[in-house]
Amino acid sequence: MKKLFAIIAALALFSVVSCQKNETDDISTNDKTEQSSNCIYYTTADGKKLTPYQTGSACFGAQLVSNTYTDGQGVLVFDDTITSIGDEAFRSCYNLASISIPNSVLSIGDKTFAFCTSLTKITIPQGVTSMGDEVFWGCTSLASIDIPNGVTSIGNATFNHCSKLRSITIPNSVSSIGEQAFYSCSKLKTISIPDSVTSIGEKAFYGCSSLESITIPNSVTSIGEGAFSVCSNLAEFNGKFASDDGRCLIVDGTLLSFAPAELTEYTIPNNATSIGVYAFYGCSDLKSIKLPDSVTSIGDIAFEACSSLEDINIPDGVRTIGQSAFRICSTLESITIPQSVISIGKKAFQGCTNLIKIYCLPATPPAGGEDMFVAGSTLIKIYVDDDSLSAYQRATFWQNYASYYMGHDFY
Repeated sequence: MKKLFAIIAALALFSVVSCQKNETDDISTNDKTEQSSNCIYYTTADGKKLTPYQTGSACFGAQLVSNTYTDGQGVLVFDDTITSIGDEAFRSCYNLASISIPNSVLSIGDKTFAFCTSLTKITIPQGVTSMGDEVFWGCTSLASIDIPNGVTSIGNATFNHCSKLRSITIPNSVSSIGEQAFYSCSKLKTISIPDSVTSIGEKAFYGCSSLESITIPNSVTSIGEGAFSVCSNLAEFNGKFASDDGRCLIVDGTLLSFAPAELTEYTIPNNATSIGVYAFYGCSDLKSIKLPDSVTSIGDIAFEACSSLEDINIPDGVRTIGQSAFRICSTLESITIPQSVISIGKKAFQGCTNLIKIYCLPATPPAGGEDMFVAGSTLIKIYVDDDSLSAYQRATFWQNYASYYMGHDFY
């Protein structure tokens, strides 16, 4: 009798934790009738069983009870309905090639599939409303993905370094695109930002070197620094905040981003009052830039690595030049710092290896920073007014360039 009860109990347990799939079923299916709520189906690039990074009930809402891989398909079986895919669940599962998540799942945590470098296909059910940060960071084989209509945000670094990502659908439910969300997605050529989005984070599309145009919907109220920097093939901004020529995004007077494709010279629009952080970073084809008199500040890293830049003016009225503002502008030979400047950040002109003539017009040395200019070259000359020469030779940071000063009658 005891044996009979044991057999019945075993059969009952088996009925709870087992899941079957018809031979004709495709792993990409999302139909509840095709995939049990306590199973996750997957394939691997090497034909071997997957080893999840996390397996506890806190991660999945249920306990993993079996993991098998036969006939080219794996299945993770849990003892109850899977309600979430938690933080780091499959992080660094390098052999994971495809995965189908059951419809019972409502949330996906941080770094869930980070560094799954073989992942090419994933089915996210429509019931998912929450996705964490860095979910697909470093999924270098992922080429396309559909975000369920219900997810409200694309988290920070969600697709960071997904270098093969070409296609993605962002639903109208999304209201924010996080920092570095698509950082260095170098194959991403087009993307549609829905009218529901109100904010785009810092460096959200940084390094998307295949991106050719972007339309900012009227719903957007904020765009972070460097959001579209190092997009070397970007030729046009459309929609809200776009300049008349489509080459700049200007938000409340700050020029945030520039579309540099096929340009060697450019005149910045008159409605720009400041040059933002990373605004022209890495625009290596630009040779000449004209700043309008309306500009009063140049932000950190604004023109860094503009390695072909030969000619740029700093208008009278500019008061601050940020850190690394012109760093590694290695073709630049001369620069005039107007009388209005009161501060120059550290490394502002560091790495400008051909910069040999610096005309510094302020009578009082601006507040300086470490390594403002290239040191060590006998060719560098810093011209200051005769009456200010001793002040520059004594001023903090400026005294490091004492041997380069040349007195000049500016006034």
